[in-house]
Amino acid sequence: MTSIIAYAAMAFAQSLAAPAVQAAPTVQAAPIAPAAPSVETTLAEVAKSTLRLPAMTPVRLRVIGEVSSKTHVKGDKVEIVLAEPLRLSDTLQIPAGTHGVAEVVHAAKGGMGGKAGELLVAARSLDLSPDVHIPLRSFRLAPVSGKNNEGLAMGLSIAGGVAGGIAAMVMTGGSARIADRSEAFAKTAADVDLPIAQLHAIPASPFVAN
Repeated sequence: MTSIIAYAAMAFAQSLAAPAVQAAPTVQAAPIAPAAPSVETTLAEVAKSTLRLPAMTPVRLRVIGEVSSKTHVKGDKVEIVLAEPLRLSDTLQIPAGTHGVAEVVHAAKGGMGGKAGELLVAARSLDLSPDVHIPLRSFRLAPVSGKNNEGLAMGLSIAGGVAGGIAAMVMTGGSARIADRSEAFAKTAADVDLPIAQLHAIPASPFVAN
């Protein structure tokens, strides 16, 4: 009996002397990063915020200020504006008066012996903002009512051969000139995705009661 008690006491003492088992540290789960947007999602968001203007869309323009072979040289910039609104959808448009840029690509003064002046002008772009530009091509002047358009026809023929159909020339006497506020036509040169925020709403038609 005595030996049993002694053995129990020894076992109890050994249990007190054994080192305590340390609990394993808690591991924090790493935060899960949000998934990157897919290409399809990004394209869909862009499509909702822009409206595409197709290439080769006709536009009507107006030249601001006289352009003459007497006063202009190659490289001179010419101001143009949109002569009438350019409708893009049932509700949105680019308003008349939107500014753009044309450029003199060739100018030669008239000379002795009745040599006619030469003037080639190319439309470059309509500019919705400093960052949004609509490239233009196929620039030609509108016929002038009541005037001889022989010079205009010759100029268009020369422009087609020299500049790929993107310029126009008018000859009057010994000089070539485009009058202030002359109207002209052009086409868009490429597809352009325009920010909807920079377009204008089409005014509602006034309701006329019967």
